[in-house]
Amino acid sequence: MQLLQLDDDLSYIHKQLSKSRNMIILTGAGISCSAGIPDFRSADGLYARSCGDGLKGKDLFDVMVFQRGEHVSQFCKFMSDLRTRSLNAKPTRTHRFIQRQLRSKRALRCYTQNIDGVEHRMGLQTDTQLKWKELECVQLHGDVHTLRCTHCSTVVDWTPELEGRFQQGELPECHECLNIKLIRKLSGKRTGGLVTGVLRPNVVLYGENHPLAETIATGLNNDIARSKPDMLVIIGTSLKVHGVKQLTRLAAKAVHARGGVVLLINDTTLKGWDNVIDYQVLGDCDSFFALHEAHSQGLVSPPTTPSKKRTKLIPMTPTRRKLTDITNISPAPSPKKRRTT
Repeated sequence: MQLLQLDDDLSYIHKQLSKSRNMIILTGAGISCSAGIPDFRSADGLYARSCGDGLKGKDLFDVMVFQRGEHVSQFCKFMSDLRTRSLNAKPTRTHRFIQRQLRSKRALRCYTQNIDGVEHRMGLQTDTQLKWKELECVQLHGDVHTLRCTHCSTVVDWTPELEGRFQQGELPECHECLNIKLIRKLSGKRTGGLVTGVLRPNVVLYGENHPLAETIATGLNNDIARSKPDMLVIIGTSLKVHGVKQLTRLAAKAVHARGGVVLLINDTTLKGWDNVIDYQVLGDCDSFFALHEAHSQGLVSPPTTPSKKRTKLIPMTPTRRKLTDITNISPAPSPKKRRTT
C-alpha cells in the first residue's frame, strides 16, 4: 500500500471536507461530462451537433429562441437529444460524493445548475413541491425530464408520442388546455377566446425567471441564516450566471462568518473571486474526489493546517504521484447580450 504525499494545503482541504457537518454544495456542468453528457462548447459538443446556420449554441438557452420557427425546431431537437443523453448518463464519483454527504446529513443542500436530472435518478429528492427540509437537491435551472405548458403551466412527463413530436422539431399542444376547450365546447360555451398552450422542456432559459424563484429564494435564505453552513463546495462551474454569483456570495459570507472554508473544484481558474473563494483546486472533479476517498481511508500523509488562509491555486494531483490524467471540462454556457431577431 503506497502512502500518497500531499502538500499541506491540499491535505488541509481534505480535512475540512471530512469534518464539515453543515456543507452547502453548488454544482455546474463540469460534474456531468464524465457521466456521458457532452459539454456544450467544444467542437463536437451538443451545440455543434444541434445548431444550424444563423444560430449560436448559447442561443438555444435563451428565451428569444421561441421567436423564430426555425430556431424552435432546432431547440426541440436539441432538447430531445439532451434528454436522451441524460437518460443514459451514469452517475459519477462526484455525484456519489454529493449523495453520501446529503444522506449522511453532512450537507444541508445541493444547488445544481444542471438540467440533466442525474441527482433525481440517484434517488435524491429534487421536487420543489416538497417541504424545504425534505428537498435535497435544488435544480436552479429546471429539469429536462419534464415538460411545462406555456399557458396553464401544467407539468407533465415525456411520452413516446411527445418525444416523437420534439424529434420532428415541433412543440406539441398542451392536452390540458385542449381538454378545457373541449369541455367548454361540449357544454355549449364559447371557446374562441381560449388560448391553447404548447409543451416545452421545464427548464429555465436566459431572460426568464424560475417559476418557483420565490420558493427557492426563501429556502436559500433559510439555509444561510438559520442552518449556519460551515463550508461551501463549488464544483464544475465558472460562476457566470448572475443569480448563481449572488448565491455564491451570500453562502460564502455565511460560511466565513462561522470561520468555514469556501472551496472551488474546477478545470479552469476563476479570477475576481479572491475575497470569496479561499481555495481553488485546478483539475478534474472526479479525480479530486478519488483522492479525497484515499485521504479518508488513511492512504495519505497527515495534514497540517496552513499558517495563513488565502486564495490558492492548488494542483489536482499529489506532488509525488499523478493519480490520473486531468480531463478538459468546459463550464456551463454563460449568458451574453442577446441578439434580437
